[in-house]
Amino acid sequence: DTPAAFARDGTVSWLHGLRYLPGTAPEESIVVICARSWRNLGFHPAMFRRAPCSYRVQWGDCWKKECAAVVNATWGCAHAPGGCRTPFAKELLQ
Repeated sequence: DTPAAFARDGTVSWLHGLRYLPGTAPEESIVVICARSWRNLGFHPAMFRRAPCSYRVQWGDCWKKECAAVVNATWGCAHAPGGCRTPFAKELLQ
């Protein structure tokens, strides 16, 4: 039962779906997604790559910048020539 608390259920972050959105990330989407920590919804920029930010700080200016970089790099990348790679060996599109 996870209506109020975060729990890993074996699925990949919903944010990986950004790969399939068309175009580039709108600025207002980046602002909304990166304004605060969404760890309770299964997203943190550290899930995508090694970050230069302190892992002792849950969220701050550095993580906001890293979030924006991740969103910009991820948004629509599946449509780009050569696609984009995920850190996972297999993908199950449900």
